[in-house]
Amino acid sequence: SAKEEQLASVQLMNEDLESTKNILQQKTAKLDKELRALRCKCDDLEKCRNKMSLEISSLKTVIQDRDDMLSKIDSKLESMAEVLHLRTLENDVLIVEQKELKAELERMNTKFQKETSEVLRLRKLMRKAEAETTSKLHPLVVEIDRLTTSKAELPSSMAVVKSEV
Repeated sequence: SAKEEQLASVQLMNEDLESTKNILQQKTAKLDKELRALRCKCDDLEKCRNKMSLEISSLKTVIQDRDDMLSKIDSKLESMAEVLHLRTLENDVLIVEQKELKAELERMNTKFQKETSEVLRLRKLMRKAEAETTSKLHPLVVEIDRLTTSKAELPSSMAVVKSEV
């Protein structure tokens, strides 16, 4: 009975097709789950990046404020140095005032050096934060691209299976 054999063969092919369809559905579900997890990680990293961006922006503001202050201090130092030079040319009565200006100049110079060190430290911290953000986001972007490509290929495979049914 060729008909029974043909019917059994068709039934076997239907079972194989159903099994293949189930496997594809399982793999698609697994990839969907992984993609959702990666999207959650990306969302978390995006929040982290936004937070770091705010911190970096705040640091930039602090650095700009410090730069402005340093500029004012530098101008004041230049001005005080000129005043000091002029006063040294004056008579002995002005020697006491000259010593006071020298002390003030030293205090301002020390403050200038401390502020310069702080600005350098903040700039280093900002560069480190930017590097960390970049290094954390890059592997996830690559993984999402890979999974997106893998998922995009699945429906076309499923279309071939459906057309054979």
